[in-house]
Amino acid sequence: MALEYVNPGDKATASKINEIIDAINDILTEMITVKDSGFIQNDFTTDEANILKAYTERRGIMATIKLEKEKYNRDAYDISYEFQGYDIKSDQYLIEVKAFKDATYKPLQLTKNEYETMNKEENYEIYVIEEAWDQIPKINIITNPKEIPFTKQNRDILQTKLTQEEYYECNEERWRNKTEKTEFIKL
Repeated sequence: MALEYVNPGDKATASKINEIIDAINDILTEMITVKDSGFIQNDFTTDEANILKAYTERRGIMATIKLEKEKYNRDAYDISYEFQGYDIKSDQYLIEVKAFKDATYKPLQLTKNEYETMNKEENYEIYVIEEAWDQIPKINIITNPKEIPFTKQNRDILQTKLTQEEYYECNEERWRNKTEKTEFIKL
């Protein structure tokens, strides 16, 4: 498939985005198969361009939208590219999606914008998607994330120059204690 540039925020391009995601999934599957065969030396475990992170987040968003539409019968829309401080608008709910590929340690990290939006908006929820690459990912729903103690952090990021980025983090034990529901949805 030849990749095309699309506007990911436009709802009309959802099928094209799904085609691109399928193509990326095929490429990643091939990369893992080739790596496991031992015929190449490249190390696919680094993700310097954040491609695997973006794919994981996209899978989490897909699972959340599917759950919202099929289980809760809500109109759910991906607005992650609009930088509103949450990823999905589902009826009156504002949902921030945090997705993880596997069962490693999972602290929740919110950007400054996400943290400020969480604290000012009503009906703000966080969906933590575990095993996002699986056929049936696990969806942990935190309906009142304001009760979770987040710690303000800073990290250096390299853009055209080195700058600091402010973010907020909550360790896994704390967010798990505030998870009200856990759901599974087949992708």
